[in-house]
Amino acid sequence: MSKHLRNISEPSCPTPPTPLMRPALALSGAAVLATLVACGGGGSGDSNGAASPPPSPSTPPAAMQWSGTVAIDQSIKNTTVCADLNANGSCDSHEPVSAATGADGAFKLSYQPSDTASANTAKATPLLAVISASSVDAASPSDTATAKSYVLSAPGGKSAQINPLTTLVQRYMKSSDAALAAAETAVAKQLGISVAEIYDYQSLPLSSAAALPDNARTAAKVTAYALELGADPRTLVSSDAAEPSRALSTLYFSSTSDYWFFQRQSDGVLNSDGMVALNETREGKVAGTPISAAQLFTPSHSANSMQLTDKGWNRCDASVPRLLTRGNPNRVSTCNGGSLFYGFTLPAADISGKSMSSVLDAMSTGSAALNDDLAYAPSTNLPSSSTGSASFPSGSQLLTSVSVQLTFPLYINNTTTDAIGSFTSLNALIAARPASAVNLTTAAGTIGGLGPYDSAATRSLRSAFIDGSTLQLYRCEADAGTLNNPHDCVAIGTSGYAISAVGGVNVLSITNLPTPAGSGNPNVTTLRGYAEYNGGVYTYRQNKALNEEGKVPSYTQRLNGVAWDAMKIALGL
Repeated sequence: MSKHLRNISEPSCPTPPTPLMRPALALSGAAVLATLVACGGGGSGDSNGAASPPPSPSTPPAAMQWSGTVAIDQSIKNTTVCADLNANGSCDSHEPVSAATGADGAFKLSYQPSDTASANTAKATPLLAVISASSVDAASPSDTATAKSYVLSAPGGKSAQINPLTTLVQRYMKSSDAALAAAETAVAKQLGISVAEIYDYQSLPLSSAAALPDNARTAAKVTAYALELGADPRTLVSSDAAEPSRALSTLYFSSTSDYWFFQRQSDGVLNSDGMVALNETREGKVAGTPISAAQLFTPSHSANSMQLTDKGWNRCDASVPRLLTRGNPNRVSTCNGGSLFYGFTLPAADISGKSMSSVLDAMSTGSAALNDDLAYAPSTNLPSSSTGSASFPSGSQLLTSVSVQLTFPLYINNTTTDAIGSFTSLNALIAARPASAVNLTTAAGTIGGLGPYDSAATRSLRSAFIDGSTLQLYRCEADAGTLNNPHDCVAIGTSGYAISAVGGVNVLSITNLPTPAGSGNPNVTTLRGYAEYNGGVYTYRQNKALNEEGKVPSYTQRLNGVAWDAMKIALGL
């Protein structure tokens, strides 16, 4: 702080007290007289009196107090909080720090500023919470909250809760000099949540064994995981420059006559909803014959698959891009909202100059550092020798992305084969297939479409309706593989069912399909039911939510556009 000096040639003369002065500050009559004499008052003559004593030091500002809680999923135990007075992003020895938090995650700390300037600085100071291997989340009290230390933060004046979402707000304010309100709005848009939820999401639904809820709590957990894995969190706004991207999404290669690849590309420009469109182009051949793009956009190269979204049935092809919010982490929507994800990217690895075969070998198994905690979804399937001795050119990168699926769409696998008779509605199906009319020997009166009963696929699951809420289930013998010609059925139990509208479509969901022990029943991972589509009734499928939260995140490694262009040439494509 600069000092202001002034030269004083004569002693200063205080103003005599007036009736308005406080009694404690008034001078006695003798003191006034002495002062006037020293200053030449009351008569003529020179004064040789001593200089006035220095003024008493001013009263320091009041002590600063901060209190609140630290949370990720729930409250965090064994973390310390500091006021980052020098704004360097770390807790230094001279900065005020709290005691370690208890099970409730609560913290308190105080600071005595020396003057008004330091008090004003402290008011705008962000708070930091160090999450370490000794920290524990109340959601999982027997486990550590992280395997690698990282820092959470909250903006100045927002100390009520320090969490991963407030960390995004504070980091954006620091990197862009954005105002608090602008940073809050940007982070809320990035994650698809409200501004209020940034500061308190503890009232929102908890995760369950069935699925991660699509809410701010899950967004916070994903952000914390990104910080733990070393991601560089970023927040962008509409005024920031577009960031084009291109990468290989998927590659299968056996020969130049038998291959397919999917490439993703974006111009990075925001649409009217503030989202970035990521388009995917697909090419391939089977036995030398080109596969149409439409065939490559659906299961088993069939052009007849449909997904159900909140906008109704959608065909997911080249005309329907992925939609992403900008930033890291971000929010991803596929097939017009059929599936929703949170995702983030890790720092890209430079593979310039490396042999393609060595990189492909490594990509076949993924990252040893990530495999212990994340499921790996390889993006390439080809012999590493396919590229010969070729190396990647300058600018080649290996991109690692982590995704967390929030919703699983209902889909008709094939509209040409999955229709249930000629019924025009679910109500018509229910009326025509009462359990009381079933012939167990011939399977007449039963409904198919529920898939195989066992892993050998020699028996099928079938159904009929008992009443308006109960379904009778049957196990029937059938042709191996195709499950045609069902016969010799056995009633194996009942299940509840319900009809609801999804995206304006009537859907009949079955409460509990049987999963016989050791049968390898595909219904363990795939749900089935019935839905109306295009004036008919069809079997739908839906991937079952994973039953362990830790299995939900997965990661993929992909080649960027520069690397993929070079590898296409090496493969002769």
